[in-house]
Amino acid sequence: MTTATHPASADMSVLPPYVLALKERIGYLPEVQVERVLRAFQVGAIAHEGQERKSGEPYITHPVAVAGILAELGLDAETIIAAILHDTLEDTALSREALAAEFGEVVAELVAGQDAVWYSPGSGCREFPQNAAGDGT
Repeated sequence: MTTATHPASADMSVLPPYVLALKERIGYLPEVQVERVLRAFQVGAIAHEGQERKSGEPYITHPVAVAGILAELGLDAETIIAAILHDTLEDTALSREALAAEFGEVVAELVAGQDAVWYSPGSGCREFPQNAAGDGT
């Protein structure tokens, strides 16, 4: 299988500091769930490989930061995994089917549903600049 459908194993022996911080924040989860979250990071990092934020940081730092916020709220593993993978369907070759196969239907539905809300016509999302009234002024 190709990286686009099922990312190969990457070296997880050296995690970046932002992932170590997330790992600390999810300490309330059972170890098996922590491993699933770390696998989501691995899949997301491979899927977003070569993509950068305007700051020059690897793109994956953004989804991991979102996951960290959700972890601070004490949310479940599926929600945190979906946060890490939230831009994969839109911005990478990773498929919904691959997400469901690796992480389950709940995660795939959360990721796909987030895209449906974020990009629905008239949502106002990603139509910047726009004021709170939505009239573009």
